[in-house]
Amino acid sequence: VSPADHLRETFSNVFDGIECITINNGTDTKDFADKVFVSTNSGPVKCLIVDSNFSASPKIDLPYLQAIADSKVVELVTVGLNSPFTGSNVSNLGYLNSREEMIDVIRSCDVMLYFSRVDNYPLTLIEGLCGGIFVCAHDSPAYREITNGFDSMVLPSDPSGFMDTLQRPEVVQRIRSTEDKNRRMKRAIEKYSFEEVVEKYHNLYKTLI
Repeated sequence: VSPADHLRETFSNVFDGIECITINNGTDTKDFADKVFVSTNSGPVKCLIVDSNFSASPKIDLPYLQAIADSKVVELVTVGLNSPFTGSNVSNLGYLNSREEMIDVIRSCDVMLYFSRVDNYPLTLIEGLCGGIFVCAHDSPAYREITNGFDSMVLPSDPSGFMDTLQRPEVVQRIRSTEDKNRRMKRAIEKYSFEEVVEKYHNLYKTLI
């Protein structure tokens, strides 16, 4: 069993003759499902970046984030230890050990940033979608698979291009639309709930018994 289609395809190409199926990872969505999203943000777009430790993470594009922080064009919200970013447009929340608090932070932001190109099926992206927020990430097989069917954006290689995009009124409206956020949240909760994962494993086990 593979958590992602791109991994299943690689596995099947390497191990010819072995059947491999995909059952995507899921998350506990009940805390997301309990709330209806009402967008209240105005002013600069709020961009969220989550990492366990910013000083020891090869997956974070620190120069890209520094350019965002220096620009003052957007508000940067960080969750994780040792954030190096400072400024009037930066909110460093540190390590959060409360899931409820983490969900509230996700839902308070407009955009989730994600830089890893090597993660197989990151739950961070799934929880961002379940929180209804817009995902902007470096292109990768995992990003394409998780966001398939969702409105999202591949990060431009140049951070100035990204920040120019986030200042366009039609893009801000697209990101902050309450209707779109609730639609995104509803679809992600249906697709990535634990209940959906358990049902798929249950059906698999029935074929094996």
